[in-house]
Amino acid sequence: MRPARAIPLALACVTLLPAQPDPGKWINSHLADATEKKLTALFEIRQRVEDRTGILFGRDRDIAADFIRTRFGISYRPAPWIKLHGLAQDTRVAAYGAPAPGSVKDPLDLQEGYVELFSSTQKGFGATIGRQMIGYGDTRLIGSPQWAYAARTWDTARLYYVTARMRLEVLHISPIGPRGDGFNKPILGDRIWGTYSTFKDVLGKNLVDAYIL
Repeated sequence: MRPARAIPLALACVTLLPAQPDPGKWINSHLADATEKKLTALFEIRQRVEDRTGILFGRDRDIAADFIRTRFGISYRPAPWIKLHGLAQDTRVAAYGAPAPGSVKDPLDLQEGYVELFSSTQKGFGATIGRQMIGYGDTRLIGSPQWAYAARTWDTARLYYVTARMRLEVLHISPIGPRGDGFNKPILGDRIWGTYSTFKDVLGKNLVDAYIL
């Protein structure tokens, strides 16, 4: 968006949106009371209007469009040591003009769906199997940056052992390729496997990452 247009719009948004209680917290508070803290609802909508007309360089020049990403899902803990999680994502772009790429348009699909097995103390052995957004090295090494319109997700199998000062993990992951016209599938020929571990307070106050991928 051009600065001349963005600043008045931002000021208008600040002026027109009064402070409101978070409905998500209210809903999940009631769900927690009704289900003994076993069920959590998830909902997110993000909308971004971009005006990039008059730009004469790059691949996506002369675009004025409305980018909308909607997510909804649930997390359920039938027991302290198991978590079932599902999250759907719908990414659309209005007024894009030319056929939109999968990076900005991916109609309703599975963004996350996994089972997490872990001890109730969050220490000891654990495992996560299924589709999820992940991050290693603050997402600089492997990640799912949330600023992207259709954030990357992965089919994963991860086994780990956790103590107060370290986390040892082995992993096998494949990125999901957004298709736009069907159910998204993993790119099995494009995969990462190996080990990624973190150690806390090694020779001082720090966090050391060690990995072989």
